[in-house]
Amino acid sequence: MSGTHTTIRQQGAAGPGPAQGGRKRRGVRLCHFHGNPNSYNAALSFAEAGELIRFHTSIYDPLGTGRRAHPELPKSYVSTHPMWEVLRLASRMIPFRRWDGESQSFVDLVSRRFDTTTAGT
Repeated sequence: MSGTHTTIRQQGAAGPGPAQGGRKRRGVRLCHFHGNPNSYNAALSFAEAGELIRFHTSIYDPLGTGRRAHPELPKSYVSTHPMWEVLRLASRMIPFRRWDGESQSFVDLVSRRFDTTTAGT
């Protein structure tokens, strides 16, 4: 697996978003491991349509900086799984090529770990 991908799952589940009230219904779980404007806009569109159950990403609005975030996407829809992405970002400072957080193999590793984590949600 190379590059970035977005996973959309449609399923029936008790939705955690504010519009669901815990009722069982069909909806969308959107997963994007590092988030980007396209994935945030997709999540917002599903939320506005009442279809978003949860948006999973690695890091979202860290320390309230507004980075890696969308100002109109309610945080009640967002679940973060930061461990592997934080490790990848920190490893960018290590001078060993094998552990370089910008290498494609490291990005792929983080992506696979994110997929494994979110697959069971």
